Parts: sequence; C-alpha cells; structure tokens
Amino acid sequence: MTYSLLYLIDCSGSMNKSKGVADSVGSNLNLVKKYLLDLLGNPRAFKPGDRVGILCLNQKKVNLANLNLIMPLEDVSAMITQKRLPSDALGKVTGEGGAPLGAAIKEAVRILALSEVPSKGIVLITDGSESVGEDPLLETSDALLKGVRIDVLGLGVKPEEPILKAIAEKTGGFFKRITSISEISLAIAWERTPMMFTDKSALLVLDRANVKEELKELDGYLARAEIDQGTYESKKQTMEAKIVEIGKTLAEESAKVAKEMEAIKMDRQSIAAQLDSLRASFFNKAMDKKTFLEQANPIESKLSTLNRDIDARQQLIDFLR
Repeated sequence: MTYSLLYLIDCSGSMNKSKGVADSVGSNLNLVKKYLLDLLGNPRAFKPGDRVGILCLNQKKVNLANLNLIMPLEDVSAMITQKRLPSDALGKVTGEGGAPLGAAIKEAVRILALSEVPSKGIVLITDGSESVGEDPLLETSDALLKGVRIDVLGLGVKPEEPILKAIAEKTGGFFKRITSISEISLAIAWERTPMMFTDKSALLVLDRANVKEELKELDGYLARAEIDQGTYESKKQTMEAKIVEIGKTLAEESAKVAKEMEAIKMDRQSIAAQLDSLRASFFNKAMDKKTFLEQANPIESKLSTLNRDIDARQQLIDFLR
C-alpha cells in the first residue's frame, strides 16, 4: 500500500537554536533538514508509488501564517532516480517568527485531500506547540474525516508534550520525543500501520515465495545439466500447480478481508457524519470550543480506530497479492 506523506516542518525562530537534542552541533532546524534529506535519498525508505512533500511553517505577521510548500507531493522513487532531491530549496529555509501549527495542519490536510493515493499521513516536526493563539486540536477532526494520520516528532519538548501527544493520538498517529541524534535518524521515517495478518495468510505467502524460489533453482539445475528434461518438466508442473493452488487460497483470504473492510467503511461513514455535523455546529457558532472538543473526543476516538483498521486491512490485501 502506498502513501501520500507530507513532512510539516516547524521553521519558527526557536528552531534556530540547538536545544533538547543531545550531541547536536547546529540548530534544530538544520538537524531536521539534514536527516530529512538523508531519508529522501534512501531508496529503501519508501515503497514504489509513495509520494512525499515538504511544507515549512512559521508566522512573522499577526494573523498571517507563512506556509511554504518547499516540495509538492512527488513520487519518491522517481525523484531519487532523477536525482532531484530538494537540497537547494531546503538549504534556503531559515527559522523566524512563531509556529502556527493549527493553520499548518489545516493546509497540509487540504493538500493531501487532493492526492489520489488513498492512504495519507503528516509528520509534524516541532520544538514546541502552537505559539500564535490558534488551537491545532480543532484541525485534527478534519484530518480524521479526510483519513489523514498525524505523527508528531517533538524535539526535546516537555511542557508542550500534552498538546502534541493529543494531536497524534486523536488521529491514530504516534508521538515521539526526540532527545538525541540517533533517535531522530530513526523516528523521521514514516511508520506504516501494522498489517492485521493471520498465521495462515503469512504461512501461505511464505510457502508461495519458497516454491517460486525452488522453481528458479530447478531452472538452474536444468541449465547446468544436473537433471534431465523429463525430470525437469515433471517437477516444474508440480511446483506450478502448487503455486496456482496457493494463489487461489490467498485470493479467498483476500476476498474475506475486503468484505470486512467494506463493512468497516460503512461504519466509518456513519461515525464521520456525526463528527461532520458537530464541526458544522461549532463553525456556525452553535456551540463553544469546550463543548465541541468534549463531544468530538469520543467520536474522534472511534473514527481513528476505524481509519487504522481500514489501513491495516488494505495493507494485508496488498500483501496477499
């Protein structure tokens, strides 16, 4: 399963400092830029078809968030092959002003909603929380409705952790506090939703892979004249028949999972409609923020679980192919 993934980088003034991350020599912003470029240049870090973008955020003027799309969503494999890493664009980024996390999450969700890739995520990297007066938790509900998971990497943060954890947890994401260089090098990579596979399906996929490998070895035996043509044809026919039989069983397993996923999607539609109605009431000023957040919280929790279940089953379907 492929993802559309947007790295949301805090480029506020505080990121010019070196704080909270042990063994770091330069600023937190330069640290992030280095490890993000290393990640984007690693062909094993993403799957074929994954699309990645970079959005930098800060705010220098009152009520005017500065959201700079350094790199639009791009196919990572093609970018690496064509050697088009955003080194120059990222190199020009400097830290200044405040951190409009709420406005940045809203814009990131809008960009991802335009992507045709169904699975979407945000990796927010920051050294603090909202610093220009907005509440980013008001945007997590929209992320949930759009099926966007938000992971948060907090660079040495402590007082700000509750709000950053809430952003991640409400959308089914992960919060990771980064206190060393070794931690950021691992945490900056996107962590895919774990598959919900059974022992049976895993063994079947492994068995099919083993038979295909044996078939390649059989070709080698024939090429080296270690077996005669008749023996080769007989064994090849047996192996190919086994592969076909395993394929049929995997197709049946896949159909069961797809049926489960469709049922979950129906449940999701109902829960999403409830959250959408609540958002409409809040933004039409029919309820205050406190009431909205209290009523939205249990609905968001259900929707987050359903989003994760859909992702996990889609990955399993892809695995079984």
